[in-house]
Order: sequence, then C-alpha cells, then structure tokens
Amino acid sequence: MTNLDIETFWAVVHHGTMTAAAEALYITQPTLSMRIRALEERVGTPLFVRGKGQRRIQLTEAGQKFLTLAQRWQQLLSETDSLAELEQRAYLRIAATYTTNQYILPPVYKRFLAQGLPVSLWIHTLRDVDSTQALLSHELDFAFIDSNTVFDDRLTVCPAFREPFLLLSPPDSPTTRGGGTRSLDVAEELLVTWDPEFIRWHDRWFGTGARPLLYADTLQAADFLPPTEGAGWRRPGHRRRVAHRKERTGMPLYQRRRRTG
Repeated sequence: MTNLDIETFWAVVHHGTMTAAAEALYITQPTLSMRIRALEERVGTPLFVRGKGQRRIQLTEAGQKFLTLAQRWQQLLSETDSLAELEQRAYLRIAATYTTNQYILPPVYKRFLAQGLPVSLWIHTLRDVDSTQALLSHELDFAFIDSNTVFDDRLTVCPAFREPFLLLSPPDSPTTRGGGTRSLDVAEELLVTWDPEFIRWHDRWFGTGARPLLYADTLQAADFLPPTEGAGWRRPGHRRRVAHRKERTGMPLYQRRRRTG
C-alpha cells in the first residue's frame, strides 16, 4: 500500500466520478482506472460498484471498510508530518462526547488556558468506546465518558459529577396534568441508546420487549421527525466519569501517566 493508492482512492470517493477524480489528480481516466484496479488487486476485493449508466461511483461493503482504514492512514500520515512540531511542544490531550465538550467543559477549558501554562490543550470529541481505545493506545491523557460501563480493567474510572433524571413534557401533556410517567406512550418514545442507563429506564417503565418509535444513538439523529412527533423528550441523568490509564505512579489526573518498571 502506498500514499498514491490512498490519494487515488480518496479522489474517487470525494469527487464521485472517475472523470472528476482524474481531472483533480491531473491524470488520464485510463491511468486512474489502472490505479484503482491495482489497489483492488492488493486488497483482494472490489472497492467500488461499477455499472452502466451509473453517474456516481458507490462503495462496495469492502469499500466502506477500506474507507475507515484510509482515514486512519491519512491521520497517521498527518501526525508523521507534524512529528517535529509535536516533539517541541507539550500537549494535554482530553476527550469527551459531543454534548460534554459543547455544553459542560468550555468553562473548564477557558480556566485552564487562562493560567498561561506552557502546555497546549488538545481537545478531541469522541464516543466513549473510541476514548477507551485512545487511552489504551496512549493517544489521550484522560477522557470524560458518559457511561457507567468500565470498558477495560487497565483503566481507572472515577465519578466526576452527577446529574438528576429529568422528565420534560409539554404543558398540555397527560404527564404534566398529573398522569406521571405511566401516562407515557412507548409508541412515541425516542430511545437514545448510547448509555446503558437510558436502556434501563426504558425497560423499567415499558418492559424489555416494548418497542419505541425510534432507536437512535444521538438526539440529532431524530431531527428528521416533524415537531408533532415526539413532542417531549426524556433525558435520564447519569454520572459523568473521568477515565485515565491505570499506572503505578500516583500523579494528578491532568498529567500523562508514565510506566515504571
């Protein structure tokens, strides 16, 4: 695999047609087709769906998987190119979910930067499972996660703060008028699945076999619904936790852990 292979693959994915990709790379279309065939021979499977009358190139299932590998390749290449800069500067790498980074941590980041420390703050927005893998591969110093699940016994996980369970509903709903939680209709539920506590809340009130209107891993995924559907939404509270690599030295959470022995 070469950088040329990745560059060619990305050009086709980005531009959507062989003609546009060839023009962007300043090569002929036959040359581009030859590169793609050579790449597919290396990986052992077709990466693009080809068909007569097809205006835009589509990825095969294998192509979708290769897209993830290509993204990682580009990230590694970018980090390699900036290695000299990374060695000259100190970074504090923090990860959190989108909601935590967007609404909760900005004041913390501002206070940290206001101290004028000789450390650059590097903020990542990641899912809990991705934060876990990044910690284990020493790509992060610590992470705020939104789940009570301990993903790996090599990590130390401790509560950072708590939030209450909240039930939000319109003023004219049966719930607001005294019906309580039992007046909720599971057929109108938007079940956000990224935290086990949400699933447990659903199972407690509706039963494990009850089907909601929609399963989604974020509330943003339900934006396509018209306002009349799912007029209220529930945000079960949960603990946010700080996860960091478990090492032998007892250093503060904001410092990178070093192995001993």
